[in-house]
Amino acid sequence: MASVNRFSMYAIFPCRQHDLISHLQVAGYDASNELYKAFLSQEMQYSCPIWGDEEGGVRGDLTGQRTYGDLERAQERKIGHILKKARLQPGHRLLEIGSGWGSLAIAAAEMGCTVDSLTLSVEQKTLAEERIKKAGFESQIRIHLMDYRNMLPSARVHHVSPSLVPTTRYIRLVS
Repeated sequence: MASVNRFSMYAIFPCRQHDLISHLQVAGYDASNELYKAFLSQEMQYSCPIWGDEEGGVRGDLTGQRTYGDLERAQERKIGHILKKARLQPGHRLLEIGSGWGSLAIAAAEMGCTVDSLTLSVEQKTLAEERIKKAGFESQIRIHLMDYRNMLPSARVHHVSPSLVPTTRYIRLVS
């Protein structure tokens, strides 16, 4: 991406400069699920976990205190924290941008929510749908293969967490 300047993107895609960018972004997301299984937790979360004191806190790896399964507990703690901060209640509908492999959507469905989740990755969509089916939440969770910028204008978001308002403004400005 760094070697492609903005002028050459306009020259290649004069009407749709997002096409090349989108292609390059999807290529990074669509690596084999086997690759990610080799080093991620069972939930297949690749964002930062929340380490508790029982795992040695954030320095547990440095002190040798962590044991097998600690990463899973820390990732579950993070998912729980996110859902608690979102103040989800049974019956709520959640829009998740960035499905990953479905862990957060499954946790929200366990709380009684319905989830529409967007992903750019065919690989992640396939495995997320397998995991959702295995968990028994096919009727509560839909994974959509699409960029969030392609959502229909009529797809209204009724509530955005106050902490995300600056982010939504930023997204509008850069899209």
